[in-house]
Amino acid sequence: EAGELTNWQRPERNIQSTSLANRRKFVADCHERGERLRWLERIEKLQTMDTEEVEEALNHLDTEVTQVFTSSAEKRKSKPKPPGSAKLNEARLQYLLWRIASKGVKNRRNFTHRLNQIARKLGISENQEEWSQPRTVASNLRKSNKLRRQHEKEAFSLKAKEKEENTIRNIPDHKKKESALREITHRMKQKYQFRQIRDSVRKAMSGGITHIIHPEPYQGYPYNPEEVNQWKEEHDQEKLEKILLDRNNAHFQQAKGTPFTTAEMLEALPFTADSTLAEDVLQGKDVEGPTLEATQILRECRRVLPPDEKEITTEEMKMGFKRWDEKTSTSPSGMHLGMYKCLTENSEQEREKTYLLETITGIVNCALKRGITLKRWCRVNNVLIEKDSNNPTLHRLRIIHIIEADYNLATKILWARRMMPKAEKSKLLTDSNWGSRRSRSAQDTCTVKELHYDISHLRLQDYASMENDAKSCYDRMVPSLIMLMSRSFGISKGACQAVGKTFQRTRHHLATRNGISEQSFGYTKEDPIFGSWQGATKSVINWVLTSSMIQKIHQDTVQGASFKSTENQTEVNQTTIGFVDDNNNCISQEKDQGPITPKLQESAQKWEKLLHSTGGMLELNKCFTYVINWEQDDEGRHRMCNQRHPIEIIESQTGMTKEIQTKNPSASHKTLGCTKTQRWTQRPSQKTFAKKRRRFRN
Repeated sequence: EAGELTNWQRPERNIQSTSLANRRKFVADCHERGERLRWLERIEKLQTMDTEEVEEALNHLDTEVTQVFTSSAEKRKSKPKPPGSAKLNEARLQYLLWRIASKGVKNRRNFTHRLNQIARKLGISENQEEWSQPRTVASNLRKSNKLRRQHEKEAFSLKAKEKEENTIRNIPDHKKKESALREITHRMKQKYQFRQIRDSVRKAMSGGITHIIHPEPYQGYPYNPEEVNQWKEEHDQEKLEKILLDRNNAHFQQAKGTPFTTAEMLEALPFTADSTLAEDVLQGKDVEGPTLEATQILRECRRVLPPDEKEITTEEMKMGFKRWDEKTSTSPSGMHLGMYKCLTENSEQEREKTYLLETITGIVNCALKRGITLKRWCRVNNVLIEKDSNNPTLHRLRIIHIIEADYNLATKILWARRMMPKAEKSKLLTDSNWGSRRSRSAQDTCTVKELHYDISHLRLQDYASMENDAKSCYDRMVPSLIMLMSRSFGISKGACQAVGKTFQRTRHHLATRNGISEQSFGYTKEDPIFGSWQGATKSVINWVLTSSMIQKIHQDTVQGASFKSTENQTEVNQTTIGFVDDNNNCISQEKDQGPITPKLQESAQKWEKLLHSTGGMLELNKCFTYVINWEQDDEGRHRMCNQRHPIEIIESQTGMTKEIQTKNPSASHKTLGCTKTQRWTQRPSQKTFAKKRRRFRN
């Protein structure tokens, strides 16, 4: 099965792009082997083959390229440094001096200043004539290199002897001297042995947690933490892996039961979004979904941008790797960013680097054009990080996906760098969506909310809002729906097929501090898993498309907040204000137009149904409402009514009715890093900043 690899361990970074000598040898070795194996000629030949033959041949070529890159990088792996000593340091300086002198003689360059610096460290005379004599320089270079190698072989004994001399000099008592010498020798051997052990097992180490805290007795995931009476720390590796793999599998099945995840809909609209239903939706035909909201979503997925069939260029891949931080964890296969960044420097070996980049780009383009996924792409490592510091409780862990670097970059180019600018230019995204978009920030969202409150005060309008939070928004997205939306926004059919197949065939392994698990889980027809992989660039864009689409439907179907200028020349209508998974449903009306709470409930319920139809779910325990009603006293002054206005939301996935808490307009709440209140005051924010000032000052 694709992606079914065993006994894999996280590779050590065996090469870095900052090492000039290793980089040159790595590029030359890969290029020489690539030309011998005719990589580019084989990629051109793939263009004329049938799809079934292409998939096997392309995977064979990709495996070959991966093996060449990883084996060549392994040759460049740095060896552990021997323990330093005064004699070894002196020998190294002598060798460095004659090597620089040799370079100056060969290239007819003057390195006197650098040679004098080394001479001062060695305690010898400066400006020596023999530094410019070719025969003397060559002879001394050979002798110093031989002495340096000999001292490196004897590094341990030299260090021990140096420690012994220091001990004899500092400890006058003979008996204490002998015991001190034995202790020093033992510590040195132990330290060196531990260093060798560390270097040998480091490849098996990974980031992530070392233990978890789970309910006792453990009866499966999910569970209600409020009902747990006893917790247990689990350190046993086998039990830890089993619990976490089961937990992650259940976590990615959260969307199960939503309209687009039923067996009938997954057959009619598969992850690849290439079925007859998908083509009808893109052409704008009237189609019916399992629910009203699902039907509205399908009708919003008609094609709005022409498909982008252009291939990814070598320059796009090159610049993508060049801008990427080399320290980022990627690629379970071992093709880490250090290898790719070795190909991005323009100063030398341009022909060799271009050949290798064209090979990588050609494999990616062939896969995306033909709708093929590579076996290497179908392996993902799940790293678990704590949401709360030093609290690895099972339900408070966040899953980050470690995926292949070239796959992540290719989807980033298609979704983020090509599709999103076109969508922004064509104004296809709603103005109510502020998250993960260029020139928009969380501060803008808070400013819009503040303006809503201010205008309602100035115009004495009744105003109501519901602050809600989408639960695990990235991990509950349905791939078939997001691929359909991607096609409607201009992503090619082949690219969506490749990504959809990758979703289906991927095996998810667990990465903890103890290493990478051999056991894994993945998609099956009986127990399908969903989600768009938190850690992949396209996941951010997919959520922008999803949230913007349901915001548009919501705005067309319910009443929102309406604000007019004083001359009634400009009017703004908004039903939602969203930033990623945080959303605010808002509504306003003039005074004395009846209760506003039923209208807010209708708006919030519609939003819940739309979110549920995309695979999502509201975290109703975190939701709350604000209601501003104005009343006039006997003297004609207006003031806010401090009344409780509860609303009830029916949870679509469970069918349960839950009452949403209502906050006093004077009560403050924290949203997107800002402390807000419905009252016309900034005192809560001032208090928060004052606390921070005192904390940093102390």
